[in-house]
Amino acid sequence: MKLSFLFGIMVLFFFAGCEYNNITPVAAPANDNSVSFEINYTDYSNCCYFIDAVYADTSAQLNLFNKYYGNIVPVIVPRYRISSFELYISDSYFYPVTNIKGWAYLNLPVRKSAALYDDSLRYNQTPVIGEKYSGNFRRLEYGQDYIFQSETGYINLINEPADGALLAVAYKTDEGSYGEFESEIINGQKDQIVLKMIKPPYLNPDMKDAWKLQLKNIYRIDLGTIIKSIDLNIYYKINNLLFSSWYSDSFLRLFGFDQINSSEAPVPDGKFDQRPYFTYLPSTSDIIFPVLQPFGNNCPKQVLDLSYHAIYDSSKSSLTQKDGFVIKGSIVPD
Repeated sequence: MKLSFLFGIMVLFFFAGCEYNNITPVAAPANDNSVSFEINYTDYSNCCYFIDAVYADTSAQLNLFNKYYGNIVPVIVPRYRISSFELYISDSYFYPVTNIKGWAYLNLPVRKSAALYDDSLRYNQTPVIGEKYSGNFRRLEYGQDYIFQSETGYINLINEPADGALLAVAYKTDEGSYGEFESEIINGQKDQIVLKMIKPPYLNPDMKDAWKLQLKNIYRIDLGTIIKSIDLNIYYKINNLLFSSWYSDSFLRLFGFDQINSSEAPVPDGKFDQRPYFTYLPSTSDIIFPVLQPFGNNCPKQVLDLSYHAIYDSSKSSLTQKDGFVIKGSIVPD
């Protein structure tokens, strides 16, 4: 009795500033075909990876992702824009006609000229867990297997990769090239390719540098459909109670999803900003937070006490917190 009473007092005190919303469904788009969804904040997508640490850097000098997604008018840094790109996978599926043998390195020097990497990188190497691996690589197809964001340097796979799959890339910016392109290998008559790794097999938090390359701020609705329209809200959930705001600030606005009104003027209107390719990605049904750790280091200062840093430095299987933020809404399939 005493413990139950004390818990009740703590809940009332802690959420004194929150607005309780006892109507759990978000207003659905006006369409009979709308489908509801709810995503816990620990259940980020496993399909999104930066191609290099520079794109994951959140320092004031870089922070390329937030500059692009966190502003009404995206800020682009041209020197980091990718002009050419190829994505490769090495997994349990082997295609002898199209697969290319080679090595993938987490840290790979830039190529300033058309010259390929030295052969010492393609032969007689020893694998290092989380850093370099050999593999049989097959090239994935843009649009069919993945989507790529050239300004912020991340890939979004259409289907979740197997845990044991290795992902690697070749790409080019104004600074030079990283990895080798398939055409270069053919023209250079090489029988093995050198690539830049972005996801090692069995990625885990102990692989600290590789772990930082996985985006943990994109959430897939996972209904197997393309989004025509979407409406959502962000709540804090505790004991099945949903709280939608902190005092007068809605969680939707605090987390950057309510910056404009229906006329696209920079005035919050209490509704989710319908900005395809900025707040959500229609083709993969992904919701895109404008910061890399929305519930961790980048959690709004008003609700810092509700942050959960373990999302970003622990594996999903180790996350035990049941209550917390949820993304709840509905979509109209295309």
